[in-house]
Amino acid sequence: MKKNLFLILTALFSVIGLYAQNEFGGIIKFDKTIYDFGDILISDGPKSCQFKFTNISNKPIIIHNVITSCGCTDPSWTRKPVKPGENGYLKILFKNDQGPFPFDKSITVYVSSLDKPVMLRIRGIAHEKKKTLKELFSYDMGPFAMRTNEINIGQVEQGLSRSESIEVANLNDKPSKIEFIKKSQGLKLSVVPNPIPANSKATLSYSINTKDISPQKWGNQKFSFSVKVNGIEYNKQISISALIKENFSKYSTSEKKNGAIPQFNKSAYNFGTCKAGDKLSDTFTLKNIGKEDLILYSFDSNKPGVTYEYIKKTIPGGETKITLNIDTTGQKGEVLYIITIVTNSPIRPFVNLFVTGQVE
Repeated sequence: MKKNLFLILTALFSVIGLYAQNEFGGIIKFDKTIYDFGDILISDGPKSCQFKFTNISNKPIIIHNVITSCGCTDPSWTRKPVKPGENGYLKILFKNDQGPFPFDKSITVYVSSLDKPVMLRIRGIAHEKKKTLKELFSYDMGPFAMRTNEINIGQVEQGLSRSESIEVANLNDKPSKIEFIKKSQGLKLSVVPNPIPANSKATLSYSINTKDISPQKWGNQKFSFSVKVNGIEYNKQISISALIKENFSKYSTSEKKNGAIPQFNKSAYNFGTCKAGDKLSDTFTLKNIGKEDLILYSFDSNKPGVTYEYIKKTIPGGETKITLNIDTTGQKGEVLYIITIVTNSPIRPFVNLFVTGQVE
């Protein structure tokens, strides 16, 4: 049981993550929430970047404080009040003195009128010596190459969009013109410069706009695209994952406290030992202890073979049963199923249930 508890806690933290929107509480909007330095050399010395923000509220805002997760980063920011519609900045100096490793540092920004701080990140890879583009960008579609074909953009609230960017490369000895094809609804893409110069890097910007998705999607969603390079179509696909949740930015503190609140009789179930291919089932009891109807938008599992039996809406004070049916075909050894439920609860927009056991 201790080992199962460790697996559950580890998985819980990985599911929650430290993802942020570009817009926060109708108060402030950042041009980005992650700055990727890409590949740098230790010999390059300190590196700096800037996050630009806009006051999208109807009164002046102030950044009270900025706290970084590491002494290797120094922040500086606009100290004076920023009026509605005006811009400010947050600069981060990365000392680049930690050795040849990937780095991922968080920046916590405390803004007036926001109940919770804004979480930003800087990341990159520091190298001891220079590597070839082919070594750095191993997933290729002809001359157009990326580090991976799977990207995670994090959480996106309904009615809002989220934008990020990554480095890509042209492995060709001549410029490559990039066109994006077979794009999922709601996905926008651009690359700068385009054409990408010979044997050079470029910046791929991508965004998920929930306003462009109809009907609404909830929970873990995958968006994909392919490319044409110099008019030649490549069938390989790149996927961008997003976790779409309810938008509570316009809720008052009182409305959040008086919203729906899900409460389960248990959060985990251990089925013991079974044989691969066995079909298992367990029921969880859900009670709505809030003051509004509780709505279950979607169910997602980190492993295949899970189906769900449930009632979508539960009145205040009401109870409902959620049955998980699990087909263990293809599983082996100690397994952990993470079931993520997306709800309309301002306090608990995500609920995680865990099923563990040994499959022989």
